[in-house]
Amino acid sequence: GLEAWPDTYLALDTETTGFHAQSDYIVDFGHCLVDGGEITSRMTMLIDWAKHPLVDRHHFFSRLRQTKQSMESEGKSYRYTPELLAREGVSPDEAFAFIMGFTRTLLDKGVFFVGHGVDFDEKMLCSMIQRFGYGPGFTLGDRWIDTSCLVKASQVVGNSKMRPTEKDTLRGYWHRVKYARLNGVYHSL
Repeated sequence: GLEAWPDTYLALDTETTGFHAQSDYIVDFGHCLVDGGEITSRMTMLIDWAKHPLVDRHHFFSRLRQTKQSMESEGKSYRYTPELLAREGVSPDEAFAFIMGFTRTLLDKGVFFVGHGVDFDEKMLCSMIQRFGYGPGFTLGDRWIDTSCLVKASQVVGNSKMRPTEKDTLRGYWHRVKYARLNGVYHSL
């Protein structure tokens, strides 16, 4: 369980070519590690899938274009292009060796992971790791805090069904809040 906000945690985020775990790609992995209340590490790592032997370049470039067009039509920006990733991206092999080693070390130390919709990031990381043979999968276990669910839960403080119970795991609580249908309550920034 979680009694108070931890003073050591990893805020993480992924940027992808879309929302489909089996056909989209993570193109950016970012983190900020807070240890004892102090920022001790932060980075963003672009990932270039274009030269990976299992990736259809045409499909990858198409997903980048489609996502850029979709985001821009909604008035949002999407900076990921084949040129940017080729210039600044690392290979998926290098990226996932780092991601898996870094997160495993933090999980072993009992560090919490924080993200806005972190279950999506977890799902995408798991898919990439399995699809490209980097390992059997990926999980943050019960050590994550979902800020999108905090936003949603904070809008219904008086609703007893949205309060954590003694039987809740963190994962179970976040999923219960995420999937609760509540009129006029949103959790998007």
